[in-house]
Amino acid sequence: MRRSVKWLIAAGVLLVLGVAISCIGLSMTGIKGLTGLNNKYETRTYDIEEDFSSINITATTDDITLQLTGEDHCRVECRIPEGVSSVVEVQEGTLVINTEDDNNDFLNFNSIGIGNAMPEITVYLPQEQYSDLSISTITGDIILDGIVAQDSISITCVTGDVTFDECDASYINVDVTTGDIEGTLLSGKNFEATVITGDVDVPQSEGDEDCVLHSITGDITIDIV
Repeated sequence: MRRSVKWLIAAGVLLVLGVAISCIGLSMTGIKGLTGLNNKYETRTYDIEEDFSSINITATTDDITLQLTGEDHCRVECRIPEGVSSVVEVQEGTLVINTEDDNNDFLNFNSIGIGNAMPEITVYLPQEQYSDLSISTITGDIILDGIVAQDSISITCVTGDVTFDECDASYINVDVTTGDIEGTLLSGKNFEATVITGDVDVPQSEGDEDCVLHSITGDITIDIV
């Protein structure tokens, strides 16, 4: 074996050992950065009695589901690790939902779903139609089940799949870095669907309402029902 190859192998082994020793040292000394493996999850339930017309959700590593309910008010369930704060309230006619890791751990394994299921936000909505819906998350799947927005649906996700089930809006915009965009809409749209790596299967464009779908790595599959 050539001497240069031996040096590369040796360097790689030393790098792995160095990372492992550093991780063990951090966890033994209690320094923030490797917490979360033993954290417990808790479920927080919020009953929203106030009226609202728009929804704004900002999360980091949560699976997010919006679905209709037979109840007469909105209910939000957040299943998240201890140490993660959640804000669920109506602000000037908008239902605002935010989650944030109070510990600011750079490697909180529970918050990214390692060792446990992913954190979850489930929103049960009493009516079908709202004005605007905005969702932004870093890592997590997003599911909209029977949700209709009079004006717009805007979704931004770095890593995760976005699924529509009989949803609609006058304007739909979905921007995903890595993940699939799929599902069914209730009416035809003027589609603009682009991917870098993946397949695109959307209906022929029709009407004046726009649907802009973008994924760098992933498939886009939409049907009209």
